[in-house]
Amino acid sequence: FPSHDTINSPICIKLQSQRVYSKKINDLIVSASGKMGFEEIDVYGYATPITKQIFKIVAYFPEQDEWEDLKSSYMRTKQAITDKYGEPDDVAEIFEPPYEDGKNDGSELGGLSQEKIVFRTIWARRANTNIMIEMTKDFHLKLTYENAQNMYLKRKEVAQFQNQNF
Repeated sequence: FPSHDTINSPICIKLQSQRVYSKKINDLIVSASGKMGFEEIDVYGYATPITKQIFKIVAYFPEQDEWEDLKSSYMRTKQAITDKYGEPDDVAEIFEPPYEDGKNDGSELGGLSQEKIVFRTIWARRANTNIMIEMTKDFHLKLTYENAQNMYLKRKEVAQFQNQNF
């Protein structure tokens, strides 16, 4: 996503024109809800503390109540991102005992909620963007985009803010 978008940029207006409900939560966070394809999603944009540049966008897909549905959504999204950005830099698809891949005994969501099952894939520094997809412990698919340039800017602004206030 563009490095020059701010919390007050036209992106919110564009989202609203596409029938996506958006609102500013505070000076550093904006949220949006709406349809992406056939699914309702919730999106959060996070801004740097001083210049209000967007440094991270996080999308939450609908909660799934079946392991196979969540895993299928994860794998489809992972493949779509891989097709666009190439092979991921880090993949963690881990089942800690007593959970096993392919067992499909209905216990997988319990393992995920206890963080004994981890599904996370990361693409680092793709067109100035870090991308991560993961299953959350509350059964959502979470897609995160971080603008690498603005992540650096955020760290710099946080340090500057702390120095001014101490």
